[in-house]
Amino acid sequence: MIEILRRCIHCGTVYNYQMSGYGAPEYNHSQYCKLCYEKICDTLKKVPVKFKKVLIECNDYTKEEIIEKVKEQEAIRKQAIKDNENDENAPINLKLNITRIYPPMWDTNDPSNRNIVEDITIDNTKYLYSYWTKTDEFILRKEMELDCETNEIIGPWREIKNRY
Repeated sequence: MIEILRRCIHCGTVYNYQMSGYGAPEYNHSQYCKLCYEKICDTLKKVPVKFKKVLIECNDYTKEEIIEKVKEQEAIRKQAIKDNENDENAPINLKLNITRIYPPMWDTNDPSNRNIVEDITIDNTKYLYSYWTKTDEFILRKEMELDCETNEIIGPWREIKNRY
């Protein structure tokens, strides 16, 4: 458990923020004290969610096609890292090979049968896939946007992140 002192960006109160570990307080936030964050959460409970990200199982690609696309993207990424390793102005993701890790399942009867769980973005759609190395089992899901008012899928989910 790591705790640090923070100052609330709304009211200015100095408070302890628990960065990680078990036993974090219910209203633990990196920018707001407990009282302000509790008020924010209570207010937002009254606002209906309009859109949400859902995972839809699909068969857009086969296991072999996904493995091939992963190899293609990895080759492009390795070349980009190599091309930018000495450029001090290059973004950090072109200097380091950063990978998201998904926990796999384990075959206790045959430890050499590995479960591969990863994601890949193809044509602006993020796919999550899982397969076993010694079986034909293959699960492919894509992140889609659900309109909560109409209960209709309206297209691929887009993560919008501002740089500022």
